[in-house]
Amino acid sequence: MRNATPAALATFIRANPFGTLTTSIAHPTIDTLQSTHIVWVLDDAPSEPSGLLLRGHLARANPQAQAMIASLAAHDLEGELADDVLVLFTSQTHSYVPPRWMPAGMASGRVAPTWQFSAVQVYGRARVVHSRSEEARGETDAWLRRMVGDLTDQEEARTHGTWRVDNAREGYTNALIKGIVGVEVRVRKIEGRFKVGQDEADGDWTGIVEGFKGRGTQLADDMVHDMLARGQGRPACPLDA
Repeated sequence: MRNATPAALATFIRANPFGTLTTSIAHPTIDTLQSTHIVWVLDDAPSEPSGLLLRGHLARANPQAQAMIASLAAHDLEGELADDVLVLFTSQTHSYVPPRWMPAGMASGRVAPTWQFSAVQVYGRARVVHSRSEEARGETDAWLRRMVGDLTDQEEARTHGTWRVDNAREGYTNALIKGIVGVEVRVRKIEGRFKVGQDEADGDWTGIVEGFKGRGTQLADDMVHDMLARGQGRPACPLDA
């Protein structure tokens, strides 16, 4: 599935930070497989094998959070789950491609519809930041406040905003922090696929670009942008000029 450099995959995550955390944890009353959609902060982490670290949070009342906390207690672990977790990031820009847009394939009869998309998968060990014990509460709250602050700054920057967590009343923020659990994923492996027409013959690639242009929608325009961004070397790609 991998056809991009780690740096390109990290750039993709930072541009598409809404990722799905999936765990497989045996529990007497909660489903073994659990997934939660989370907005993540991706940090450079030179001490990790991949050089990357993910930070996020989910509601303490979330069944997945409850299963993670219960697993730590059952196995007497110090905050890190025993098994790897998976985090999946997918671009909002994805679309069906009809065969009629691929003239070379249509002429030869060697053609099939396809789907263009971009996605990245991250595997690693997750540390759960959750302790409410009196001695650890300060450290936990500090980690969560820093993570929420970094996440807010990250997303405010996308909208050219200036709001910060410190702008909210401290009592209100403290109450919200008590209701969340932090997750820190030490990235062991990262892989992904940008399937945006690279494997098509020049004529079919051009036909797909023109097909999307003819739709006149924002999604189609975004699809063209992704194809052109990864279409260097194509005779019809303006980005080569």
